[in-house]
Amino acid sequence: MKTLAHNSRDRHVNRMVKTAQEVMMANPLSISRSAAISDAAKFLTAHRISAAPVIDEAGRPVGVLSRTDIVRHTQCDSSAESRRQHITVGEIMTPVVYFVRPETSLTTVIDDLLGCMVHRLFVVDDHGVLIGVISTLDVLRSLHSDATVGSRLPAKSVA
Repeated sequence: MKTLAHNSRDRHVNRMVKTAQEVMMANPLSISRSAAISDAAKFLTAHRISAAPVIDEAGRPVGVLSRTDIVRHTQCDSSAESRRQHITVGEIMTPVVYFVRPETSLTTVIDDLLGCMVHRLFVVDDHGVLIGVISTLDVLRSLHSDATVGSRLPAKSVA
């Protein structure tokens, strides 16, 4: 698991700055690492999502499974169709997890998304349990919302 260490500046964030908790999608859909990839493919398709966090028995993220992982695996393994029922998510998932804490500032979230070159960050509690996910789309929605609200505010006159 890749820990994105942040200094205490995020714990005492100015209240005008949004936090990960305010932007994240809480209680995200997740999948067990012991699930069959055929079930995982159906799961991703049924929920119209491109990827899902993979969690262990305690609810801690241990990886990410994307449609790309499934496609890559089936293209590399010519016998994959017959074996797909027996291959688990844990065998083909991307075993790297980037996460932040709920109090992490939105600015730091953006820096981490860009710096790690990922499309999503997980949000975990003090016990490492998955409580949310932040995608680049979530960040854009938040920024758009802020810009829309800001454009509705009356202009200040500077005198």
